[in-house]
Amino acid sequence: MNEQTIFSNEQIPYGKLAKLGISEEKLRSMPENLRNTLMDGKVSPFIQAQIQTENGKVIGLPLKLQMVKDQTGAILLMTYPIRRTIAN
Repeated sequence: MNEQTIFSNEQIPYGKLAKLGISEEKLRSMPENLRNTLMDGKVSPFIQAQIQTENGKVIGLPLKLQMVKDQTGAILLMTYPIRRTIAN
């Protein structure tokens, strides 16, 4: 079964990815299966995002990514950080 890619290279929200420390060059150098997962609109495996705080400190945050379209067709970059459960 052939699946079609939902998003084209022109639709990639590079500005939003840059806020997570993912430049266009880094995205292109990602393993092909990870990049294809994003382009297909699926949830990625965990990646290590590099987020700069207001005071300039850079922190690493493991999260999953997904590109989706809203009702108007605008592309959103969804992030799913690791959440720890609280034991009873």
